[in-house]
Amino acid sequence: MRLVRARWVRVRWGRAALAVAGVSLVLASGCTTHSSGRAFECPSAPYHSRVTSGDLETDPLRGPALGDVSNGVFVHRLTLDDGALTVRPPRAHDRGGYPGGDALCEVMASATVNNFGIGRQSPDTIAAGLARVTVDPSSPSMLEQMYGGPAKRPPAARYQDRLAWVFVVSPQIRSNGGPPTCPPPSKQQRATRHNYVVFVVDARSGGDALLYTEGHYGAMCADDRSGPHVDVPLTSVSVPWRLVSERADRTQARIAIDVTSCESYAPVILADHDTDPARIRVVVSRPFGPPSGSPCGPTKALVLTARPYALHTTLSATLAHDPVGPYVDG
Repeated sequence: MRLVRARWVRVRWGRAALAVAGVSLVLASGCTTHSSGRAFECPSAPYHSRVTSGDLETDPLRGPALGDVSNGVFVHRLTLDDGALTVRPPRAHDRGGYPGGDALCEVMASATVNNFGIGRQSPDTIAAGLARVTVDPSSPSMLEQMYGGPAKRPPAARYQDRLAWVFVVSPQIRSNGGPPTCPPPSKQQRATRHNYVVFVVDARSGGDALLYTEGHYGAMCADDRSGPHVDVPLTSVSVPWRLVSERADRTQARIAIDVTSCESYAPVILADHDTDPARIRVVVSRPFGPPSGSPCGPTKALVLTARPYALHTTLSATLAHDPVGPYVDG
């Protein structure tokens, strides 16, 4: 009886999802359908197979998530940590007004709370789709536990059956030092610990993003009791700049950008290596979403220093922008 019920749920949502996927693809400008079944992708960081992307150290996504998505829509329910995160298929009338491809670009330009990059993804290392999301508001912040406070981040938004773009990834877990001296997780524990990191982005506004870190993420010991965590993710963005002044000997220039109180940046910017004109990219780290809807208040002008890539060299006679938008390093 249990198997029959599960099969009925999957078929039922599979049919509904086709209609929802068709609507969301029309509204999400810039999204394209691919033969692989992906409903959208990031144009500036397209998918690559792990064999050709140099990402062979990243394991394929395991657990239920990959099978829960079809054509950019969650078609099965995904529940983590006893309901701390619940992802349900969207309703037939749901519409994703913010482009899923734009949200995906921001995910690829982001990092985990402990600063491990998400980076370029292959088709078997990410599950992405439209869904209805509920997040336990009592889940603690990993950032606060690690560093004592959520500096330069807005408060975490509430998600209760809220329409969202959901991106499930499993970044490579790096170990500092040698093998652990504690007993490793059992086979049963490993089977239930997927090492998921889940990005949730409001599907209508593109803001209110959450970073859900699954309980026991990266656990090396059998007795690890770390619970799930919820934080506000930051994404790296190349922003427009304008020239303020330039030294006559072209050893440095002053450029201005507009930033909010939540954004961080480097005070000195190095031009790209050996380019003419001198191409300059200013990258800021900020919460997801369009700047016009930022919860971090108004922008203010800030002047930074731009210098040549190497010492004892000069900037070329012309300064040029690198592309703006989400910045995926590498």
